Amino acid sequence: MKIFKNIFLLLALILLGCNNQSIQSENSVFQPNGPLSELIGIDEVNFSSIDSAYIKRFNVWNPFISVNTKLSRLTTQSNDHRSIFNSVKLDLQDINQNNIPYPFNKPEVIGRLRVVKTFVYKVNSYELNAVNLKSYKEDVIMIIESYNAFVEKLNALAEEAGP
Repeated sequence: MKIFKNIFLLLALILLGCNNQSIQSENSVFQPNGPLSELIGIDEVNFSSIDSAYIKRFNVWNPFISVNTKLSRLTTQSNDHRSIFNSVKLDLQDINQNNIPYPFNKPEVIGRLRVVKTFVYKVNSYELNAVNLKSYKEDVIMIIESYNAFVEKLNALAEEAGP
């Protein structure tokens, strides 16, 4: 009976030792502060730009200009993508349906803005690690896509309103 206890204890120690080693190696390999391309494996970050022909229309909307400027700094080689998204989140908090200027204060703009906010807030909520890396990648891609839809709508409304 004593031999079985000793064998069981030895096997338990071996299993626990192996388990702790795999956790340590997984955490030591993951580095959340690398370039965006290495972290989530995307080749390009292409944000739509505001139409320069209607820049006067956009310049009256300072919080949006600030968001646009910060997102334009985001590239696949950005090591500071987390801080850029956090800064964008802070600027987006200042934008609500009551302070969107004409001609952009329309339901379709407000809806697209909410989608952008949702994904920016979601990306900022992650404690980035190997477990949620796939979700982070998907949400970064959704930020790009939703922001581009938002800007395209803004450009269309600016064009409709004229110079």
